Amino acid sequence: FGEAIATLSGVGSSKVTVAGDVSFELLPEPVVTFKDIRFSNISGAASSYLLEIREATAHIPWSGIFSRIPKFSDLTLISPILELELLGDGRKNWDMLKPVSGVMPPIGKGLMPNKINVVDGRVIYRVQSEKTALSQINLNLSMDSWQGPFTTDGKFTFRNEAMNINANIGSLSQASDATINISSSSFDSSFKGKTHGDNKLHLSGIIKMDIQNLTLFTGGVFPVYSLPTHITSDEELNIEGALTLSEEEISIRQLAISSKNIKASAEVRATLYPAALWDIQAHIDLLDIDGLTGGTDDKVSILHSPSALSFSMPKETSILFYLTANKIKYRNDSIFKTTIDAALANQELIIHTLDGTIPGKSDFSLTGAVSHNGIRPLLEGDIELNGTNFNALAVWLQPDLNFIPKQ
Repeated sequence: FGEAIATLSGVGSSKVTVAGDVSFELLPEPVVTFKDIRFSNISGAASSYLLEIREATAHIPWSGIFSRIPKFSDLTLISPILELELLGDGRKNWDMLKPVSGVMPPIGKGLMPNKINVVDGRVIYRVQSEKTALSQINLNLSMDSWQGPFTTDGKFTFRNEAMNINANIGSLSQASDATINISSSSFDSSFKGKTHGDNKLHLSGIIKMDIQNLTLFTGGVFPVYSLPTHITSDEELNIEGALTLSEEEISIRQLAISSKNIKASAEVRATLYPAALWDIQAHIDLLDIDGLTGGTDDKVSILHSPSALSFSMPKETSILFYLTANKIKYRNDSIFKTTIDAALANQELIIHTLDGTIPGKSDFSLTGAVSHNGIRPLLEGDIELNGTNFNALAVWLQPDLNFIPKQ
């Protein structure tokens, strides 16, 4: 078993150590248990270890018990914590798990179990100071080899929402079918497509999502902390698009979003390496905020929420955003022909164009920059307003001006 650990260390650049006890049982079947397994992390990473496993239990078939490197048939990992990180200089710590030569040596292939069971695991993904986590991971993974095919089913928690997952992903070394289904009490989502056969997790296909209840979904998976409105509608939302996913890039083409109060389309492309850059182009035919919120939004609340804008501005991600909207219904009136051309970088929102026709027969345009001083949002720029009925505009807007200091 010492040679097995040495082999794991020799496959990638991460050093594997067993800090706890190692025990072996022969009957009724050979089983070996390792405690406190640690995979060293890349220099400069936030965590000391890329992977920590509190306990690993491996079942060994009798046919492989006397091999120099034992063949594991079934592996159970208890409380594993995997910390994936993209560092500021572009290095990815998960590259340490890849074979140094690019090819898994034959001796390493013998260590791959046919089945892996994960009990109470966690996966943490960091992009410099930002962190996303999956917790309470309990799943079963079956595979033929390091290159697949893979079959998995289980459960995990994401932002307090319990999720179910089952997936069948073909070979990573040749183009194969791939299906992934993820669901919760709030939504059902599916992916159906193919692998690219380039020895990477590189998928292309059609993604669909049916959100049964917008209230549960936004409150659990995507909490609306930073939006000026709070969704109360229990309507169903349908999303469909063509997805391409790899380690370096995500793109969604022909994205269609529809519900009783939303009709929209979009194109989304994200470059994840060497830096996170999102390019979003969207068009809204209809957005009925009154219908989504039940008409309960009677104040423009985002301006005097100290943490609202700072929460919505990621520190290490840049976003290019271009939006056109035919009609937005809000406070029993409508905004027409809206255009937003903006960029988010370094926690500052640059507004190249924000214009439209708002109530009071008014044409509105704004350019400038929005930042946050830790107390409230700050807008520096130019506003132009041309209209014929400013009384109607003031009645519609009903601004809450309490965020303006008395002095």
